[in-house]
Amino acid sequence: NFYVGADKTIGRDITVVAEYNFGLNDNFSYADSTMLSRPGPGFLNAGVKWSVGNGFTVEFDYKNLFNLRKTGSLRTIRIEYVQSM
Repeated sequence: NFYVGADKTIGRDITVVAEYNFGLNDNFSYADSTMLSRPGPGFLNAGVKWSVGNGFTVEFDYKNLFNLRKTGSLRTIRIEYVQSM
């Protein structure tokens, strides 16, 4: 599989993230269940990451943004804590 992603920090606390997964390892199927042997249209994911402070970040993600695969979109919230040892 292959994907491309980018992060852009806005100010000190906010980061906008985006990635496109080409879906090369997924077969594309039509609504009538006809399978094609070529890769599907892939997935576009985007989100916003907020640095709360003291090593904590909260990320809001929206996966399969344009619903190109007709499998539905997914929203996630991630909480991350990073500290040096």
